[in-house]
Amino acid sequence: MSTTHDPASGEDSARRHEEGRFNLSAWALRHRALVVFLIAMATIFGILAYTRLAQSEDPPFTSA
Repeated sequence: MSTTHDPASGEDSARRHEEGRFNLSAWALRHRALVVFLIAMATIFGILAYTRLAQSEDPPFTSA
């Protein structure tokens, strides 16, 4: 008799519903492609926002 876990058996699904709360880590592991896409988009938008920052936010100092 085999002791390997059969993912199609529904045990994992039943265990998830028993907890009664959303497990973000488990969701992210099941949806890796979406998580990688979202991280890539956040990185790209962050780089674009950084390149569009104003160059001189502070006034120059005067020497006395």
